[in-house]
Amino acid sequence: MKKSLILLFFLISFKLIAGDYCVFPFENKGEPSLNYLKYGFEIYIETLLKEDICERINALDNMDIPLQGNYTLATKIVAAKNMDANYLIVGEFSGDKNNLTLTIKIYELDGIERKYTFKGNLETILNKSLKSFFSDFKGFQWPFGEKLEVQPFEKFVKISVLLCLDKNAFLAEEYLNYLKGHDFYLRNIFMKLYSIGEFELANKYFKEIEKKNSDDFLLEGLIHVKNKNYQEAIDYFKKGNALNPDDVFLNNIAGCYLLTGKYETAATIYPYENRNCLFLLNGAIVSLLNGDYGRAKILLKDFCAKYGTVENAGYLITALLKEKGISIELFDKPTGNIDLPSKFEFLRFKQCPFEDISGVIEDYKKKANQYHNDGEKNRAKEYFKKVILINPFDNGVLEILCRDYNDRDYCELLNFLRGN
Repeated sequence: MKKSLILLFFLISFKLIAGDYCVFPFENKGEPSLNYLKYGFEIYIETLLKEDICERINALDNMDIPLQGNYTLATKIVAAKNMDANYLIVGEFSGDKNNLTLTIKIYELDGIERKYTFKGNLETILNKSLKSFFSDFKGFQWPFGEKLEVQPFEKFVKISVLLCLDKNAFLAEEYLNYLKGHDFYLRNIFMKLYSIGEFELANKYFKEIEKKNSDDFLLEGLIHVKNKNYQEAIDYFKKGNALNPDDVFLNNIAGCYLLTGKYETAATIYPYENRNCLFLLNGAIVSLLNGDYGRAKILLKDFCAKYGTVENAGYLITALLKEKGISIELFDKPTGNIDLPSKFEFLRFKQCPFEDISGVIEDYKKKANQYHNDGEKNRAKEYFKKVILINPFDNGVLEILCRDYNDRDYCELLNFLRGN
């Protein structure tokens, strides 16, 4: 087998996180002092509908479109479709904060447009008119407390825009004191600072959050992991898990123990029963480090059947075969000193970053069997090999390749799967 072929099938793309709504900056036709509301109305609406300006900006960045500019409606619709959004929201406003006219246009991506106009002072529009209007939308939330205060909201908008557009934390540092007592703003900026690696400033925001939740403790624990303060990270993960028990916390606690050399302790904590995506790979790492090769094989087999030999899976299979003293060209990779703990993935979300490609595997198998039954053995072998490049644990295909094509690698893999 050509090792160069492996990359063709092993590189499975990451998913974009989908949202229902894509919101673009609004056009200011009024007072220059209200310029912050160009992004302010976007951030306000996204907040109510559980979206995030950073995701919209990342979508444009992935399309190689300038992040600041006048976009055509067609461009906005394409961006919304690329985000898998169902609705595009745009708008404009005029006047001043005491006498404002706001127009919102909502497009269903099949072309239907709806237009709405709101008039009044800014506080009334934010706290009553828009709040009431969006309360019927899917995913609506109101995180601003009894009343949204315009001044801290303005600071929050300016910080968020600078962080998302320029990855610049200058205003986050300058405005921290203005946001004290506003847990929603503090928490949101804390998360954004974490995402751009501003860990020291993120810690300052974390300390100011009065009512910390499990997600706060999760992020703070991950910051301590980044700084290699593993015992502190464990303490924060435990606090988060006490508030909201979750396998993500157990995964991360086990990872901290692995990186401090406490392999057996990690194994007693790790949630092996969770068969979701990265839990399978991390469980295989914990198993390998504890010499439980049978369990590692089962976990890797389950992972590859659904996601293929992507990311660390090939590395772990190589490590497993090496431990069992098996040499197979497909996995005869120069790994040097195998550093399994460094391959452990600390988790922030439960979502799987990989596409489910089990359908692709089944399609290749169907074509291979069709060619095989028609006597076109060379064409059949091409497709059988494609299956094994993606999922080297497919017993049925390995059996055919070993029996009918007498290839040593396939026979070795088959014997390995049948053994303990």
